[in-house]
Amino acid sequence: SSGINAEYGGAKGERGTPGNPGTPGRSGNDGRAGPPGPSGPPGSTSGGQAGAAGAPGAPGAKGNRGVAGPAGINGIKGIQGPPGKSADINDCPAGAKGDQGPPGYPGEPGESIQLNPYIVAFHSQRTEYPKCLDGMTELWRGYSFMFIDAFDFAAGQSLSEPGSCWKDFYVNNMMMCTDDSCTNSNSRYSFWLATAVPEGQTPTDYYPESTSALTDRETVLNYISRCTVCISDYKIMALHSFSKDKPDNKLQAASRYGWAKLYEGYSFAYQVGSGVGWGTQLSRHSSCLKHFSPIMVAQTNGAEVRWISPNFHATWVLDYSDLSEDDMWESTDYDVTSGADRQAFIQNRLGKCYVIKRNANDRFRYYSDN
Repeated sequence: SSGINAEYGGAKGERGTPGNPGTPGRSGNDGRAGPPGPSGPPGSTSGGQAGAAGAPGAPGAKGNRGVAGPAGINGIKGIQGPPGKSADINDCPAGAKGDQGPPGYPGEPGESIQLNPYIVAFHSQRTEYPKCLDGMTELWRGYSFMFIDAFDFAAGQSLSEPGSCWKDFYVNNMMMCTDDSCTNSNSRYSFWLATAVPEGQTPTDYYPESTSALTDRETVLNYISRCTVCISDYKIMALHSFSKDKPDNKLQAASRYGWAKLYEGYSFAYQVGSGVGWGTQLSRHSSCLKHFSPIMVAQTNGAEVRWISPNFHATWVLDYSDLSEDDMWESTDYDVTSGADRQAFIQNRLGKCYVIKRNANDRFRYYSDN
């Protein structure tokens, strides 16, 4: 139609009807990638349902040994187990002898020892047994024996010696022997240290009448002094003032050479029985008795024991420093029957003493300053 118009130059005709669709064209090339789109909303955080368990796999091959791990920390202490069964060491076999150990460290310096210890006796003048002093060891106890009178001859023991402490009290304790026989004589005497008369009593009030040791032994023993024998590694001795005053000045001088006070008492020298007697050296500790008694002896004659007799005399050291020269040679009686008179005599006339010991660390210093 358009060709006709062009060729012949006529008027434009009406639009014709649409033609049939053409065949599809070829696919074009891919375009360029577009820009990234915006982020989508967050997905669900809840997991899905677990699937069914799969079948066990086949065992894997043994792997190589791993490297050692670090040491663990120490474990806590376990609880104590139950006691084991007791065993007798004799049931166990002896082990092999061990090697000699190394030498030990030097020890502390040793103390001096007394190779020849002193054996001493103490008498209580009471029915109680005396105690050994500090540092001493008790050997035995007994009754205080003094001496015997055989044919007017005295034989005895110093009260400082262990022989003065008999383990039992005996009457009629001597055998008189000749060349062909021995006789247990009941006509001889033995003398024992009696218990001291208590303050405030007289000897006649205190001691019983003559008493049989066979029929009333307990009464007799109530008036016999007790004793103890001790072993000591230090020396003891008596120090006398020979006056009514205590020997403090002498003690002070002795202390420079290692002596120290143990106890104090009264200066005793000698005991007389029925015409004969027995005493002790004033250097011995038994010459310093703790108790003063006007008389203090028990005499046995056969089974009989008596404490009162005009023949019995105890000899004590007297202070005569304040007596005049005339009075010194006169016989003077001092009443000691009553408690007050006896105490005045003890305070103003009776000699005083100390028993002293030599300190262990200084006992070998016997030199003199002179």
